[in-house]
Amino acid sequence: MEKYSFENDFLTLIDNALNLSIEETFNPIRLPQSPTDGERIDGSLVHVIKDDDDQVEEAYLTVDDVRSGQWQLFYPSGTCKMEAFYQDNQLHGPSTFYDEQGNVLAKSWFHKGLRQGKTRWFDSEGNLISLQRFVDGVPKGIQEYYNPDGSRKSFILHEAGKRPCEVQSQL
Repeated sequence: MEKYSFENDFLTLIDNALNLSIEETFNPIRLPQSPTDGERIDGSLVHVIKDDDDQVEEAYLTVDDVRSGQWQLFYPSGTCKMEAFYQDNQLHGPSTFYDEQGNVLAKSWFHKGLRQGKTRWFDSEGNLISLQRFVDGVPKGIQEYYNPDGSRKSFILHEAGKRPCEVQSQL
């Protein structure tokens, strides 16, 4: 069974192949649609970083100087480049990168600061170009890389406590 989701304030990371089973309530504070630096939301302080043209580059939340809640990076056009979440100053939950049209380029999952489960990378056409597996922040198993037509280009095999032991290229 495999399930990766963050919906209805519930984080689920289940992947039997990786022996991963995380299910918990996670209700991070969200940034407002148009964040303002210094604004307060439910006890959180909004931080906004702007570029030289006064365009928002980054917005995030802190509670008592500790990152907690939603974090976003933006393209100069104002569209979202990246969205992730923090809990107690550590990445927690999904981390997603987008192109300027809003298509997903990469999606990773974190739990208490450590990458967990499958990370998927996509090209601008939506084709899977890399599938990487992590347990407690460490690569585990086969890390796969794909050609645009979906055929496997190469892979690296990671075993616990060992250097990558095999690199295969399929051209």
